[in-house]
Amino acid sequence: MSGWKTVRVITDHGWLLVPGGLPKTDLAAALVENKWGRCAIVKEGAVTDERTYPWYWNPNKQIALADGVACYKKGEEYAHGGLSLQECLTLELIITPGQLPKMETRVEIADVAWKGLRCKVAVEGETADLFLDIRTKPGDPSTSVVMKTNPIKDNGVGSVVIDNEDFEGTEAFILLMNHANDIVAQLKTIIGGDER
Repeated sequence: MSGWKTVRVITDHGWLLVPGGLPKTDLAAALVENKWGRCAIVKEGAVTDERTYPWYWNPNKQIALADGVACYKKGEEYAHGGLSLQECLTLELIITPGQLPKMETRVEIADVAWKGLRCKVAVEGETADLFLDIRTKPGDPSTSVVMKTNPIKDNGVGSVVIDNEDFEGTEAFILLMNHANDIVAQLKTIIGGDER
């Protein structure tokens, strides 16, 4: 390996990171002057059930903080600024290279052909005990869009079917998986093919 052997990340505050989005909580726009992910400035005289706290720099302002790990904006995956334990801790992360599984033969997706919502792939390399899957997020098995994962045949060909036509045109990842559910190869694709 060349380059850095270890990376040390030190932060001045903690944070929340929830792939797929933090749970959303509602706070009416009419009650606030400004609203961010985890906090909002409450309008003077407004009444809300949210917990409010005085602002250090202006004691006449009240700050509403979303409870737990909730967020005032839909789809936010990362946030900080609240009072959750995760946001109050000062983190130190040490990142070092892991051990990659040794594969004697390189495996790669050599060809992809879409026919409607059926995806057929040709694989080069050692294909024994490999399965084909398609996901919108490669590391998240719950985002699989296929009816079922299928094995790659001895001739290096495999196919899967997406049963929901709403996914057509969506960016996704074709994955080759082993029996331990490790990803051994992946390729970005557009469900249904690139041509419209």
